[in-house]
This record gives sequence, structure tokens and C-alpha cells, in this order.
Amino acid sequence: MYEDLLQNINYIEGLYLYGSGEMDQLSPLKENSKEGKEIFESSIPRKIPLHFISKKETIKLIKCGAMSTFILSTEGNVYSFGCSDNGALGHEESISAKIVPLKFKAIGISGGDCHGIAYNRENLAFWGQFRNKNGKIGKAYIEPTYFNNKNINNEFYKKVISGTNHVLILTEKKNIYGFGNNEFGQIGVSPEKIFHYFQLNKFLEKNVEDISTGDEHSFLIKNENGRRILKSWGLNNNGQLGIGSFATNNEQNTNIYVPTKVIFPASFNISIKKVTGGNSTSLCLTEDNRVFVWGLNDFYLLGLKDKNKIIPSPKEIEFFNKYLNPINEIDDIYAAFQYFYAKNNKTNKVYSWGSGDSFILGNKKEKSETTPYLINHLFFKNLYVSDLALGCSHVAVLLIEKKDIDLCQEGNDKNEISKISNNKNSKNSKARKRKDIESLSDKNEKKEDYGILVKVKEEYITLDKHDQPKLSVKKIKTEKKIIQNKENNKKNIDKKEEKVERNGRNNDDILDKGKKEVNKSSNKKSTSKKNEDKKNEDEKRESIIEKEKKEDSNKKELKKNSVKKEKIDERIEKKENDKKSKSNQKLIKSNNKNSIEKEEEMKKDRSKNRRRNDYKKEEEESEKRNQIKKNRKSKEDDKNEDEKEIEDNEESLKKNKNKSSSKSKKNKNEKNENEMKVKKKNEEENKKKKSKSKSISNINSKNKSKSKEKKYPRK
Repeated sequence: MYEDLLQNINYIEGLYLYGSGEMDQLSPLKENSKEGKEIFESSIPRKIPLHFISKKETIKLIKCGAMSTFILSTEGNVYSFGCSDNGALGHEESISAKIVPLKFKAIGISGGDCHGIAYNRENLAFWGQFRNKNGKIGKAYIEPTYFNNKNINNEFYKKVISGTNHVLILTEKKNIYGFGNNEFGQIGVSPEKIFHYFQLNKFLEKNVEDISTGDEHSFLIKNENGRRILKSWGLNNNGQLGIGSFATNNEQNTNIYVPTKVIFPASFNISIKKVTGGNSTSLCLTEDNRVFVWGLNDFYLLGLKDKNKIIPSPKEIEFFNKYLNPINEIDDIYAAFQYFYAKNNKTNKVYSWGSGDSFILGNKKEKSETTPYLINHLFFKNLYVSDLALGCSHVAVLLIEKKDIDLCQEGNDKNEISKISNNKNSKNSKARKRKDIESLSDKNEKKEDYGILVKVKEEYITLDKHDQPKLSVKKIKTEKKIIQNKENNKKNIDKKEEKVERNGRNNDDILDKGKKEVNKSSNKKSTSKKNEDKKNEDEKRESIIEKEKKEDSNKKELKKNSVKKEKIDERIEKKENDKKSKSNQKLIKSNNKNSIEKEEEMKKDRSKNRRRNDYKKEEEESEKRNQIKKNRKSKEDDKNEDEKEIEDNEESLKKNKNKSSSKSKKNKNEKNENEMKVKKKNEEENKKKKSKSKSISNINSKNKSKSKEKKYPRK
């Protein structure tokens, strides 16, 4: 990467966009269109006019939000364009790009779903709004609101990065802070706790070297036992944390708010270089340039041969294995939503894979790629890709012209630097006029290995293996003068030698002339043969070319004929279909008529049947009535007979009653007499018993008195 160089030298020339423009992601392209129409989609990179940036400044860094793009200039100004929902751009809604009104000069930027971030060492600016499952959180800040480093214990901001709805901060003292939506524990606090979205949470992790985010999960890289290890936390419903397990939305352990170590295969001695994430996916680059991926593998979009829907732990993408495919070695990675990019800085190769909606993979098709796809260098207009930024459905690219970069082989002298390639598209380039550069320094200097020679306006800087400036800057004008002087000296020496040869000719010159004539004759014969051979070869080539042309013409004619046949067949089919449709219509009409007639007949029959049924019903009702009358008469007769019988029975009952009553009276009298007799007997018996009991009691009382006198005699 050229990040260190970018901070000092501004050599990036163009910003290009492609992908979806439905939410104004490509809004600056409207001014370039002929009729001023909005561009809703672009399958190729289109250059953005940078008239909104002053002449003094150039682009230093680009970042994308979900549907927005942010630009950081070399002067510390921030510009934005795209979807402006909920203040996501940091200024009022505008079709063209506009500057974000900041109170300080920024050194870094970041963007999320509906928010943006700008910062320097002491200040941080936030604009937009956070969201969660239930909707918006808090106020929408259309213009920036500010945080000082007092909020982080007077530490200095080193890096600030955004997830979809949360923000992580890395300080120069290697501490981490987080704020924003904590619905899944992505800022390091238990989701069950009530935590204000602008309240900063300090992590317990220390000596952190780098941070990164996915949509709803987070990462940190720290040094442990001489290796850079990776930890993750946040939402883990699809294994995006890489800890070897995952939980569905119905389980309680879906959210992990404590940084947990990512589990790599035991056979690898892994040291992490960079990590990034998308929607339920994660992508990692190791220091030995291996690429690992894990998370949701819907439709095999992770670029693996694994057919499992969820990959809960890191797996290497074999396509980028430097031991199997050393040509495909990767230096940088990018991820967003459900698609990925990877880049080799030395060879300028860019790969993409994943979901391909809205032409975001650079394959000029809305087609997903299940394995890494090498983007054609012509797609980027044969220019050098300096940086990439991925949005939800659009891509931003920084390109530098290829003629301004010379790739020098290792071990070459400074005098053997190759020519700078002329680019047809660059008409105003001064390097197009220059033919060769013989040397950039004195001959006495030692041979050294050179990396890349970068031309910046009128200056040259070479970079070593670590992408650091190696030589001092020299202007081209001084080099041109040195080269011209050397060429003039050589020409003068050659002229003097020619004059000496002309004046110092001897007799040997005559012999030389004879020999030359003989040689000329022989040469003529040989040249004549060669010319004939060349002619024959040319004729053969012409004949072959003619044959190829004829074949091409025949192919074209065949194609035309095939097209004509297809058109004729289509016409015939259309005519046949028209005939069939007409015949079908006639049949339908006839069937409709027949059906109508049948319906009318049916109606008539129904009406007749109804009448017949009505007559039958009336007759039946009349019969029923007559029967009811007859039944009534018969019932009345039966009633009269029954009444007579009842009267007769009553009379007989009365007679029987009188007889029985007389008998009962006699019986009653007899009973009463018997009862009186029994009562009298009982009374007499009771009287006898009472008299006996009295006599017995008297006797007992006399006996008691006698016993007492015996015990206690009177004195």
C-alpha cells in the first residue's frame, strides 16, 4: 500500500464509480451526462468531475457508506455525495458533491449505514443517525456534532472505523472505545444493559494494534507471543465471529459482547495482517499473504469449495494459496454486504467474488461469482488501481495513469530503467514527448534493487520494498540537459572519426572496393532470392488472409441467412398463430352461440317444470286439507264416545265409594275400641310398678340408718 506516500505526495488523478445509482450514489455523473439525466446503473467505471475540489488539493482517501461516498482531500477537507437520508452526508440534501462543514482539518474518514465520521488526533466529528431493529435511535444530526479527546481520557485518536450502526475508536495508547447501537453487543457491552448510543465504552483489552468492523460485529488485532492474533465479538447468528460455533436467532447465545479469540486451523502458524467484514461474513489476510474467509455461505458466495451454508471457523481460499498459485498472491482485501475484493499491488491485479447485483463485481454482468474472478485490466481503462472503497451496491476506485509508473526488475542498474509507456488517453502528459531516460544518477553509484518509479507532476521518486521513498527528488529538466549534452558529445566524436577515415585512405581502399563489388553481386543474388522467398511468403500470407476473409464473410453470410431464416420462421409462426387464433375465436363464438341457445332451452324447461311442480304441490295440499278435515271429524266422534264411557265409569265409582266408606267406618270404630283397652292395661301396670319401687326405697333407707347407729353409737 501507498498510504505513507499518500500523506506526503498527492499523485492520485481520478475518482471512478460504478454499480447502482438508484439512491443517488452516482449523482455527480449527472452533470457529465448529455441531457442531464440521472444514471441509475453503470456497468463500467465512470470518472467523477472534481470541480468541487479546489486546485490546491487532490484526493487523499476515499470511503463508502451503505449508499454514500466520502472523499478526504490533502488539505484535510471532507466532501460527500449520495443518499442523504437522516443527515448521512453531513450537509443538506444536494445532487452534486458538497463539502462537510468541519471545524478542524481531518486526517481520516469513515462511513456507515446512515452516518459519517471525520477525525484528527484531538477531535472527532459525527453526523447522521444510528438505527436498530425497531427503527431510528435518537436525533438525526444533519450537520456535524463534535467530541474532544477529553471523552477518551485525553488520549489521541489513531483510527476510527464504522460498522453499520456502531463506531470503534483506537487510540495512540492502544486502547479501544466504542459507541452506537449495542443491540448485539458489538460495542463490548451486554445487550441487556441500558446504554446510551453516545456513551463511550472502554474495553479491557490493551496493547491493541488494529481494529475493524463488519455489519453488526467487530474485530481487534493484538500482539501475543510474537504473533498478531485476531479477536471478534458481536452478532454470531451465521458464524461470522469465526469462533468455531454459531447460534440461531432463537437461541440465547447469539450475541457475544466479550472479545473472543478466532480459531484458525492448528496446522497454520497464523499472524494477522488485516481483517474486514460484511453482512454476516468475514475476510482475513495473514502476514504470509494467505486469504481466509468464514460466515454465511449462501449460494457458495464465500469463494470456497465447501457446500455448507454456514462456515463457523476460518477456511483458506485455495485460489489465493501462494504455494499452489504464487502468481495470485494478495496484498490487500476489501469486503462489504455479501461481496469481496482482493488486490495485488505489484502486478495491479484485482479479483472479485460474491453477490454480483448491480454490476458491482466488475464483470459487466449482474452475475454472482463463486470463485475469485480476475477483472480485466481494460475494465479499469489500463490504469493503476491505487485504492478501492465498497458500498452496499456501488464501488469507488482511485486510479493513477499507468504511464506514470515504471515497474523495474530487481537487480537492474539505474541506467537500465525501461521506457515510460505512452498512453493514448493522456494527451497533456509531458512524459509522452520524452523518448528514453539513460540514467537518473552518476555512474559511480553502486547497483541497488529498485521497486517502483513513480512520476508525480514533474518529479520522480523510487520506492523500496517497504514502499518508502528511497532517492532524493530530481527535476526532469536537469536530466534532459545532461542527456542532450552526452548525445552532442557523441555526435562530435563520430564526425571527427569520419573525417580521419576519409583523409587517410590508402591503396587498400581499392582492393576493398573490389571485394565490396564482389560481395555486392553475391549479396544481390542472395537478396534477390530472399526477396523472392519473401514475395512467396507474402503471397501465401495474402492467400491465407483472403481465405480467412472469405471464411469470415461466409460466416457472416451464414449468420445473416440464419437470422433471415429465423425472421422468416418467426413470421410464418406468427401467421400460423394468427390463423389458429382466428379459428379458435370462431370456434369460441360458435360455442358461445350454442351455449346461449342451450341455456335458453334449459330456462324454458325449467319454467315448465316449475309450473308442473306448482300444480302438483297445490293438488297435494288440497288432499292434505281434506284428510285433515276427515281426521278431525273422526277424532270428535271418538271424543264423544270416550266422554260417555267416562261418565259411566264415574257413576260406578261413586257407588263403590259409598259401599267402601261404610265398611271403613266400622273398621275404624273397632280399632279405636281396641286401642282404648290397651291404654288402660298399660296404665294399670305402670301404677303397680311405681308402688313397688316406693316400698323398696323405704326398706333401703331403714337399713342405712341401722348401719350408722352400729358404727357410731349414741353417748
